[in-house]
Amino acid sequence: MQTPWLVALLSISMSLVVLGVVLRRQPAVTRLYKEIQTMESVNLNDQLSKLDGNKVQLENLLIKGNKIAEEEEKNVAEANADLKRRDTEMATCEAEKKTKAEELAAKEKEHIETEANLKSEYDAWTQEIENLKAQTTGYRPICDFVKDDPAVKKMCGTKPETLA
Repeated sequence: MQTPWLVALLSISMSLVVLGVVLRRQPAVTRLYKEIQTMESVNLNDQLSKLDGNKVQLENLLIKGNKIAEEEEKNVAEANADLKRRDTEMATCEAEKKTKAEELAAKEKEHIETEANLKSEYDAWTQEIENLKAQTTGYRPICDFVKDDPAVKKMCGTKPETLA
């Protein structure tokens, strides 16, 4: 019977020793938990402040990006307006070019026709001059009826001999 009492007393004393050790360690464990929580909260606060800084940077970049996008949209709108204006100018220029080409073709045709007419007139007048030169240098039948004056004979030229 003494054994169960002894075992019970030994169990109780062991339990009290373990309880004492646990109670003595309790403040140290609580302090460690608090330190861990403090470190975690400091770490989380650091991460949160970094994230806030990143968020501010991203917001600034977003604002700058939006401003640049608006400016580029304005530039694109201006470029499109300029392109449309240039297209209309180019269409007008092409129409004027076509009109001028047609006018030039008509003028060239007229020039060619005028040049051909002038050449044919020139050829006709040249032929006429040649005929008149032949008449002035050759013997004329009227010379048979003029006096036998040496000056007149000089103008009439020599009479060709006929074979009759």
